[in-house]
Amino acid sequence: MSQDILRNLSEQSSLAAELAAQQVAQGQQAQVDRAMGNLLSAQQARALDQQTILARRERIASGNRAIEQIGTLMMPGGFSLGTTGADSEADSEGNPAMPQQ
Repeated sequence: MSQDILRNLSEQSSLAAELAAQQVAQGQQAQVDRAMGNLLSAQQARALDQQTILARRERIASGNRAIEQIGTLMMPGGFSLGTTGADSEADSEGNPAMPQQ
């Protein structure tokens, strides 16, 4: 009878140890899962940040192009306002040259 009790206690101890080991393994896996989730969240945040920066740059570039186009309006008689450099023809005083007709 005492041997049966000792055998049952031994089995219970063994099962308790297995259960504790499984709980430790589950706890470690939960930590790994949380770490992977944090890593994924950080990657998503970086990707979203890049998209936001790209969209902001595109809006700024679009606004700059619109301002540039407004600045180069064509005036009656063929004059262009806002042209500079190689696009403009001017006399010695900086007045735009008259268009050739």
